[in-house]
Amino acid sequence: MKTSPSLQKFAHKSDEFSRFMEEQQMNRCEPEVEKDIRRCLEPMLAYANAIQLEDELANPPDKLNMAAFHHHANHRQHFSLQGGAVFRHLCTLYANFKACTESFFKCFSLSIRAVEASYGYMCGSGHAAFERHADCFAEVENREQYVQCKRTASRAMDHATAELSGKSGIEGEQYLDGLCKAMDEYLHCCKPFVLETCGLDAWQLVSKITRESLRVSLPTCNLEQALQQLEMRPN
Repeated sequence: MKTSPSLQKFAHKSDEFSRFMEEQQMNRCEPEVEKDIRRCLEPMLAYANAIQLEDELANPPDKLNMAAFHHHANHRQHFSLQGGAVFRHLCTLYANFKACTESFFKCFSLSIRAVEASYGYMCGSGHAAFERHADCFAEVENREQYVQCKRTASRAMDHATAELSGKSGIEGEQYLDGLCKAMDEYLHCCKPFVLETCGLDAWQLVSKITRESLRVSLPTCNLEQALQQLEMRPN
């Protein structure tokens, strides 16, 4: 009996999710080491939380979800263009994080890997390119239309998190699917404003850092086709 395409796709995603979980278990850092890594990460999380709170207070949603702030801090790089002073301060915090964790490179830490994926290029080899566009990104982030894109994405993340409620397995995969869908909608929403204000080169930078971040934080989320279409078909 032939397996339906939808079941094949689900099985493939399940295999990807399983491989990702197995990878995390290989050579994992000891709990005491992870505590040290989390302490190194605290300044970045605190800053992301402060920025998120500032955004929410300046543009209040229907219901201010204080419990979601820490969750948003871990995903904020997906829903921000990292403009102006925010970009520069995050790169300073990233350099401090690298110095703080340089002795932990022999074991696997998802926290270190996620920070590297999100900020390694932006604050490393791609720093000059981001610096050229940082002020323009800051201008886009202040536009009401863009704020609405980010607010909608944050609400979708809140909804996915509420639906999860500590579940795992297949339901955990559905949670990741919810985050992936939110990311897809966010990219389609913000793309016109980035292209119009900052140009195609700036959008390609956004696409690159998105790919790098999602490889770690949402490994089963495939937005490659959407990102390519967005790059090739500017308004």
